[in-house]
Amino acid sequence: MSQVPDSSEFSQSRSEQSLHISEFVHRFGDQLRAISAWASISLPFLYLPLLFTGLNTVTQTIAFLLLLSLNALMIHLWRLK
Repeated sequence: MSQVPDSSEFSQSRSEQSLHISEFVHRFGDQLRAISAWASISLPFLYLPLLFTGLNTVTQTIAFLLLLSLNALMIHLWRLK
């Protein structure tokens, strides 16, 4: 039979994951901010043509919403400190 981990093992693995994420951000934070800054500046050049031609199809609307969401995420990552 397989053992079910108890809550202390689960919380320990959660804290280890948090440590790995914070280590990643500490190590690559400057590069991540630089990439997200340039991405947030350049992404509007991709979705503005969609707006000018019109969002006539479902595919165009989904593409626009995905690009807009990605742009919002990039702005958020850029502003992290």
